[in-house]
Amino acid sequence: MNRENILLELGISISPDAIFYERENKDGFIFVSKEEDIVLKVFRESFAQERLLKEAKLLHSFKDSSFAPYVPKIKKSGKLNSGGFFLLTSYDEGSEVGKIKSKELYMLKNFYKILGNAMSEFYRLNNAKAISLKEWIEKAKLRVKSHPSSSHLQKGLDYLEVLQNDKLELISGLIHHDLHLGNLILTKESVKIIDWEGAFESLICVDMLDAYKRYVRKNKWENFLFKRFLKGARITKKLKEFMESFSSWQKEFFSLEVSNSDYKTYLVIQSIERSLIQYEMMRVDRMKDKKGFEFQVLKFIR
Repeated sequence: MNRENILLELGISISPDAIFYERENKDGFIFVSKEEDIVLKVFRESFAQERLLKEAKLLHSFKDSSFAPYVPKIKKSGKLNSGGFFLLTSYDEGSEVGKIKSKELYMLKNFYKILGNAMSEFYRLNNAKAISLKEWIEKAKLRVKSHPSSSHLQKGLDYLEVLQNDKLELISGLIHHDLHLGNLILTKESVKIIDWEGAFESLICVDMLDAYKRYVRKNKWENFLFKRFLKGARITKKLKEFMESFSSWQKEFFSLEVSNSDYKTYLVIQSIERSLIQYEMMRVDRMKDKKGFEFQVLKFIR
């Protein structure tokens, strides 16, 4: 892939501050220039192109909506004469949250402050709706059958069915699916959420409980206490604090209560749902990662 020829085709000049990022498989690149006010994504692989096309459609749908302030502005997108698909958006100057040193403490304290208003607006804009736990379990049973680690996921579903929590409701709708710190840019006005290519119809708890899994639990002591909690010990202080924030957020924006007894239930649901998404989207089996969050939740849950 000749990057210079692609930039020439799109009428983009290489400014002194320009930075290129190669995709891992060398089948595309990302070009960033603050001076030109652009972020350019170019993907050639068909699967990656489909995801980039999805992101372009989403950004177009955000235009002039109440969610527009929270995402980059789309400039243009389309097919390249040389093959592949491109997406051109604005460059949003700000601080990448991923470069903050104390990520664990920062995300524990600020995840819902940063993303609460923005993501609730996104979910409502895309017609998020409440579904019963029973309804989700019945649908999940069908999806689990085609998963290579179906026995592990079925264990989680069996655990949920034994609980017989008919009152628990979940919020279903389009989610971002990749809310890691590198995809959050803090600007003077708000947070900008980037990289929407992985958006997927799912449960919003997959998004909104993601920070604990990615960052807080990475602390070795917290992970030790977390496993003990799954086996029946009392909840860890940090997990309790994070789940209380999630509960307050969901109650404020969707009028749904999350009781203390539901915390473990949500972790099991998130683990099953994210495992299913990863396989359905990318044919990745999360159960092969023995140290991963999803595997540990379904292994130690009691």
